[in-house]
Amino acid sequence: MANGTEQKHTALFGRLSEAVLSAPGRTELCGNHTDHQSGRVIAAAIRRSITAAVSPRADGKCLLHTDIGAFEVTLSTLAPVEYERGASAALVRGVAEYFAAHSLKIGGFNAAIESDIPIGSGVSSSAAFEVLIGRIFNALYNNGSAEPMTIALAAQYAENAHFGKPCGLMDQAACALGGVQFIDFFDNAAPNASALEWPFTNEFAIYIINTGSSHADMADAYTQITADMKSVSDILGVDRLGHADEAEFMRRLGEIRRAAGDRATMRALHFFGENARVSDMAAAIRSADAAAYARIMLQSAASSESLLQNIFTPAQRDRSLAIGIALARRYLDPIGGVARVHGGGFAGTIQAYVPLARLADYKKLMEDAFGAGSCTALMVRPEGAVMMPMEAE
Repeated sequence: MANGTEQKHTALFGRLSEAVLSAPGRTELCGNHTDHQSGRVIAAAIRRSITAAVSPRADGKCLLHTDIGAFEVTLSTLAPVEYERGASAALVRGVAEYFAAHSLKIGGFNAAIESDIPIGSGVSSSAAFEVLIGRIFNALYNNGSAEPMTIALAAQYAENAHFGKPCGLMDQAACALGGVQFIDFFDNAAPNASALEWPFTNEFAIYIINTGSSHADMADAYTQITADMKSVSDILGVDRLGHADEAEFMRRLGEIRRAAGDRATMRALHFFGENARVSDMAAAIRSADAAAYARIMLQSAASSESLLQNIFTPAQRDRSLAIGIALARRYLDPIGGVARVHGGGFAGTIQAYVPLARLADYKKLMEDAFGAGSCTALMVRPEGAVMMPMEAE
């Protein structure tokens, strides 16, 4: 993709690019809705990426040409702009503001951008874009001095403060760091990440199935999860559930039910159980115990459905996600595979672990139900956001 992106840059801007940068998408392996509560996650970068050929500009303007259109951001103003909320321009401005506030340099740039990350498939095309923007500022104006986690924090800030989505840090950290990462967000300002070697290549393949349902109207449902968990953490006197004492939560469960309601209590129960499962899954990965990994994955799936309740809302008429999970399990359960909700939930994608001997049959089953191209195999990408070799002049 790099050579084509370089050529696109030259055609668009009439000059050669000075750097080619790439950021991967990500898949969550365990830790469903734990990151925004200062919990733990395991996530992996994938071999689907967004790539930019870039050159600096002296006028403070950022000109971006993407697969879906072009837009401009002027860096004379770094504060959030109301009409940009929900738009890609907000992410550029937000990353720039974070860099400037943390004594990192910013400046204008030309960017020709191409991506093979499926949009709306739950593999963090937006986080990859945010991280890519941070990597552009880092390469053009900071000589690569910003650490990957700093870029991830800038990306999260942009999404929270400028774009308007109260996300955690998992997506951005996974895209910035690369590989399989066990990340503890207890200190959200300085998360602790450790790399894991993926040992199950010969046991099963990871598939993402896009069920075709849209996240467009799900913002309130996502926000309600964080609000419900916060209502419980407030009762416990902490800012996030990851800072709460689980034993105290259990002792005061009756009081919490009365004050916060049953749904919030159930979602808190999910958090504490899921947070512990992440550590158990890290141990299974380190010991290459495929049976333990599958068992923990099933437990995580059950908790997301019964306690977190992020498969569908009562008002949703489109239950594609639930149907996809049921169909996948009908096929996978008898052969030792696993299927679960992937990412934020309520719509979009499911994640499946499929025994290698059954890949073709599984893909046909799911694509017959959800359309050609809906079933995508994922491979772990060792690199995070990186500078790529450029075409020889």
